[in-house]
Amino acid sequence: MSRPAGLSDSDDEEYFGGGGKIRIVKGLGHQARLNKEDFDINLTPDVQQWLSNFTRTFNTYKKGPVVSQGIRMFLATRNDLHEIVLKLYANLPGSSNPKSGTLACTLIKEFEAFLTSLGAAFVAEIKKTLTDDLKMVAFNFFYSQSQLFGIVCDCYDLKASRQLFVARIRELITEQKYKDACQSACDLQLYGMGHFSIHDFLVPLILQDKMSVAEKYLAADGALQRELVTFLDTWLDHRQSLSHFTDNYLAKNDIAGINYSKLQRKTLKKLVKRYADMYNIPKELTPYLGEMDAYGMLQLMLNKKYVERSLKDWDEYIRETVLPNSGRLIDELICACCDYNDVPEAAKWAKFFAIDTQTLPHALQEYLKREKMSPKLSKITAKDESEEDFYENYPSYSIEMSKILVVTTVKHYYRMIGELARHDVVGFDCEWKFGETEIDLIQLASKEKVYLIDVKTLKNVLSPDDWRILGRKIFRNEEILKLGFSQASDVAMIRKTLPDLCINYEKTTSYIDLQKLWRFLAEYQSFKLPFVDNAQGHAKQDLRQLTNLCLGRPLDKNQQFSNWAKRPLTKEQIQYAAADAACLLEIFDVMKREANRLKVDLNDYDLCKKLK
Repeated sequence: MSRPAGLSDSDDEEYFGGGGKIRIVKGLGHQARLNKEDFDINLTPDVQQWLSNFTRTFNTYKKGPVVSQGIRMFLATRNDLHEIVLKLYANLPGSSNPKSGTLACTLIKEFEAFLTSLGAAFVAEIKKTLTDDLKMVAFNFFYSQSQLFGIVCDCYDLKASRQLFVARIRELITEQKYKDACQSACDLQLYGMGHFSIHDFLVPLILQDKMSVAEKYLAADGALQRELVTFLDTWLDHRQSLSHFTDNYLAKNDIAGINYSKLQRKTLKKLVKRYADMYNIPKELTPYLGEMDAYGMLQLMLNKKYVERSLKDWDEYIRETVLPNSGRLIDELICACCDYNDVPEAAKWAKFFAIDTQTLPHALQEYLKREKMSPKLSKITAKDESEEDFYENYPSYSIEMSKILVVTTVKHYYRMIGELARHDVVGFDCEWKFGETEIDLIQLASKEKVYLIDVKTLKNVLSPDDWRILGRKIFRNEEILKLGFSQASDVAMIRKTLPDLCINYEKTTSYIDLQKLWRFLAEYQSFKLPFVDNAQGHAKQDLRQLTNLCLGRPLDKNQQFSNWAKRPLTKEQIQYAAADAACLLEIFDVMKREANRLKVDLNDYDLCKKLK
């Protein structure tokens, strides 16, 4: 049985009669008025006749001047503009959920255009005749139509009577129509007035994985931003499982449509972190997020120290990350050091944080007893022969200090740009403090000189226009080939830290990733680089290994995880950073010769796109 035009199934009722189950369909006007009475959607015979004729016209033309003129000519004859539009809309097919391009959707858009054509002063006079009752009908017709509700808000002047709809929105919340409640409250600008809390529709929408709707409302309500972020942060407390918090919350709040697959602490942490950054929430308001970040950072540092053996400034990082009141992190640090068989290191931190000896692991307690008895007790080393640094005894690739310029002034900055712009190939790299999300240093190298752009210092010196010049002259210059190694992450970090460079990485072929070039050429059976690498089979395919294969000298990576945010930079840091960029030019020369031998055209456009 087909549904009559203009009827919605939102309030359908069912009962069983002699012929089986029967559905009674209620119309769009059902209880749509302010007093919950029905709105009469019946048309007079002459209007019904016009609608029937015009529907045939619309089915023929769909859109264009014929359709627009037909609707506007009819509206021009009416003294009951706002009421007749609602009645026409309710009698059109699909009015309960109109799609773009349908007559129902076209009618509302043409009504908006017609009002605009009348002029603001005339429309203002018409709107004075609008009653609260008719406004409520308009709200009930369109609150669930996100593409039309904003138009209706303007045409029916709903914002001027926004308080009228607060109770109706609360009914939508009770009916668990959280998306409609949030969207309508947002379009009516019902924020910052204390009408709604985070638990009315914001938290339910997050649990339903409908964050985009919630974020639109949040963007305009600073008080709720803080309230929501601090509330969600409590769910990151490691002392209880996430399900403990969500189950308790759902027991008190009946919320349907929960997306349980997204209810994971890792996912929630990313959301809280994004909101905290987006809304500039002070870190002291998100203590559990801070603890999770610190815990993750500690695990990375332990891996860098004991597995990769590449973390410098270990003590400094630990003191920054593991604070005296962070009991869980202190326990994790001490136990992890013991697990890596570095009991002396565990003892050092146990004493630093003044930990009760009775709570420490048994092996550590014994060590501390022996140390007390014998202060000259030798340290136990944790080095594993299987993790030996294969490059330890080889001379490393380096750059003379005379060829390096640390750029910290405007004068040196423009001198650098002028000199680099004369070259057709430059190597680039960047450095940032371990665990941070903004770069501290950009390295740009020509064959004559290596420039270290001290971003941390120059961000407070240079203007956006100054950075744009560097972007135009170097980073966006199609005549200069930029060489990097695994460069996508570097470009992403540069973009985030210095958006004024306006790097158009996706649309250019003036970048080559030497890691990708290495892997591409290695697929050729006869591919061969000049030197043999003793660490092959043990070391990962990183820039240190490629430098050794191409130049016979590995990079010294000892400074890779040093503190790049600290000023002044050490001599070791400066030489490391310069070598990281300068080696790319020499490696590229070797790779070019090998590509020529293999008859690979590095100027091929399609290949260049693959090698970015």
